[in-house]
Amino acid sequence: MLVFVDESGHPRPTDNNPFSCLAAVCINETDIRLLMRELFTLKQALFNSQEEKKASRLICKNTVIQNRTNYIEYVNSVIRMFGEYSCKTYAVIVERPDFGITTPDGYLPQHYLPLLKIVELYCEKENKQKSLFIYDSQETGTDAKIALAFTNFLYKSSVGRGFNKILEMPLFASSEVTPCLQLVDIAASVIRHHVTLGLEKRDAVNDFEKWILQMYQSILNTTENIYETRTGYTHLGIFQMDKELFQLKAQADSV
Repeated sequence: MLVFVDESGHPRPTDNNPFSCLAAVCINETDIRLLMRELFTLKQALFNSQEEKKASRLICKNTVIQNRTNYIEYVNSVIRMFGEYSCKTYAVIVERPDFGITTPDGYLPQHYLPLLKIVELYCEKENKQKSLFIYDSQETGTDAKIALAFTNFLYKSSVGRGFNKILEMPLFASSEVTPCLQLVDIAASVIRHHVTLGLEKRDAVNDFEKWILQMYQSILNTTENIYETRTGYTHLGIFQMDKELFQLKAQADSV
């Protein structure tokens, strides 16, 4: 199984977004060819190009206000593909922290851990052999730090040593040339918009909010909460980590 990972917003006090979302879309390798062919055909029909379409450009109020029908059709079609190809979507939402968080070298950022845990449990539940994590590449130094922290977690931590479904060699790819990373970019953006707008607590009041809510509800159909028998804990498919917990855990790691 391939696990494509991307982040919408970043958990830092200077970020423009009150929430960030780290998302993963899990795709069976046997479905990749058909999914990529459909995505290729869709882009060609709507844009006559295979150029990457960033979620930040597609999923915004202007898309609805200006009735950019090709943008709307593209995003709706991508969300529909998640269900048609039996993708699983998991995410960790983080409220914007009050102060800068420095993750020590060799440690994964705190919000990565719930994502790895639920993918491991999903693989066990569905009897998947192995999962390969593919991250949206940032820059060489940052990617190298994440790769080291990833393997350190699996080899050195008591929790990570108990995992046996995640390959210890994460890959990093450019979203410009890796279409599946473009899919998770859209999922992360929809989830972030949903929590930022507070649509879990109120009704949508305009066309943009209604569009976000419709897409989010479709994504909900591709995720699941997983009960862990050993601990008696239910891991949420879309988990919201408040800033107090995020900051507390990050401070503990830096000591």
